[in-house]
Amino acid sequence: MKPFLVLLACALVWLCACGPRPGSSGEGRGILVIAIDGLRADHLGIGGNDRPATPVLDGLARQGVWFANARSTSPDLEGAHASLLTGCDPLLSSRLGKGGEASSALSRWLIPAAVPSLAEELLRGGYDTAAFADHPSIDETLGYGRGFREFRALREEDAALAGEGFEAASTKFERWLGDRSRSQDWFAYIEAHDLVRQWSRRQEDPRWSRLYEPRPELAMVPPLGAFRRGFYALSRDRWGGGPITLGEYEARYDGELTNLDAKIGRVLERLRATGRLRNTTVIVVGTHGMSFGEGGLYLDAGKLDDADLHVPLIVRQPLGSGAMTQVHSHVVSLVDVAPTVLELAGIPRPATMHGVSLMPTLKGDAAPLRRYAFAAGGLLQGRSVIDDRYCYEEDRANAIGDRLVRETWLGTTAVSGGEQRTHLHDRGLSRAMDHLASTEDGEVQGRLRTVLRQWMDRVEAARAALQSPGADARGALESLVDPARSAWATESAR
Repeated sequence: MKPFLVLLACALVWLCACGPRPGSSGEGRGILVIAIDGLRADHLGIGGNDRPATPVLDGLARQGVWFANARSTSPDLEGAHASLLTGCDPLLSSRLGKGGEASSALSRWLIPAAVPSLAEELLRGGYDTAAFADHPSIDETLGYGRGFREFRALREEDAALAGEGFEAASTKFERWLGDRSRSQDWFAYIEAHDLVRQWSRRQEDPRWSRLYEPRPELAMVPPLGAFRRGFYALSRDRWGGGPITLGEYEARYDGELTNLDAKIGRVLERLRATGRLRNTTVIVVGTHGMSFGEGGLYLDAGKLDDADLHVPLIVRQPLGSGAMTQVHSHVVSLVDVAPTVLELAGIPRPATMHGVSLMPTLKGDAAPLRRYAFAAGGLLQGRSVIDDRYCYEEDRANAIGDRLVRETWLGTTAVSGGEQRTHLHDRGLSRAMDHLASTEDGEVQGRLRTVLRQWMDRVEAARAALQSPGADARGALESLVDPARSAWATESAR
């Protein structure tokens, strides 16, 4: 048997263990969220990948609920994590510069104190809380650490000594959990940046980079760009050196995903061996996707296409709890994770948290929980609304703050006026992961345009209030969840 098959088989062992069912054992409840940057839904086996890259994650999905139409709120790493930790639109944590324009990337993100915090609510509810970040942007000084009794950030200068990646973060998590009383309820949030970080490594690991044969339909060699980020060319900081085909890069991605999947399996196996897994809810979610040429991006995320926003979401409750082996095909959003966790913990959701709890689905109800999901940000600073079939998005070329990125998108650095570009993608007609081809349907486009603008007007008003001294920030936040004006939730979810 090939070494990688042995590894995959070992990773599956924990899935077959039944163990005691949760009961009155006096053991505390655990909630583990693993948030993986750059993870596309279609690269899991359950999401349609024909490679055996994710046996552990596929097994988790078979033991719980697979949300097949989950959407990120932003292709920006910082915005997506903000949504997961607050249950709110990412724009609320995006700071405005002078004149109401978006500030520079280095100072853009800060989660306001008035915005609800998942960890803070759990801490008030008696849970011990810890987070293990794997990227320097996810920093406690920017609000990501609020509510965590322990927050282990990744410092760039310390990465070489302390280690980076999921293995380092999960080791810190296991040490932290080992120091907790068995009767203590706990919540842990682990970020994994492995899939994105692999492109910046000077040397690849052939055990994973050559695990799979490249797909022949991806035999083209991407053009090499002159800048760090841009469209229609591979950024120099992600170039592997030499004439590497897109298929080789994509196979390397799946190889690293196999490696990460096995590491997740080993953590879960150790939780099972210590008796912790039987009382632990495990949630695995992608924060944003990764493009392999779709929409003009290579080995990057930054648009509002399916390649950037369609992410996995798996919820596996303790054995004996809720529905098992269920696929939910209706649209859900990253903002729904926080209210779901709170309901799992029996803690009331804050009035200003506007995500929808997914608990009805976890209990076996197949009905849709929301009509629309929203996303914003990225290289084009666009906005989009997504339902079960369509995605409507808007962007303006003059919103691209980086002059060099703007040049790669437009072919020139000059931008005349603020002409708005709109796209309507119909997944019922095209399964393409990019939205470059627009569907012509005036009725649908008009409906979604109205929904998007009504939502964004309220978000922008709340965003301005949050960042204006003396403004009624709470009132602005509550306006986002007013059922009479809320367009996104179904009647059953209100």
